Amino acid sequence: MFSFGKSNKAPIENNLVDERGNKGIIFILVLVIIGLVFTVLYACDNDKTFIPVFTTLFFIAGGIFAFTTLIGFLFGIPRTIVIDESEKVKSRYMGNDNLLQVSDWLTKIILGLVYIL
Repeated sequence: MFSFGKSNKAPIENNLVDERGNKGIIFILVLVIIGLVFTVLYACDNDKTFIPVFTTLFFIAGGIFAFTTLIGFLFGIPRTIVIDESEKVKSRYMGNDNLLQVSDWLTKIILGLVYIL
């Protein structure tokens, strides 16, 4: 989709990445448009309260979208592996274990609270 400088990937792999990225962006835009349509339909229920209801629902939806985007970045970005050029590895990325770390952290907090109480 966007290219800054030279890419080390093969042209076929670049096309696959761009195609997946475009499908994801289109999917998100379709969901946002569907959400806006339902928000307008719900707000049209009464002419006197259209603007307050629409703006309230719009800001709630925007806040939820921003929150879920941040959560997606937290748990969805893979970590890069630092390797020597001489090593041959399947992938430059390893799985993201942030969810496991948060789960362990919450378990420790819950157990600590149980022991205290």
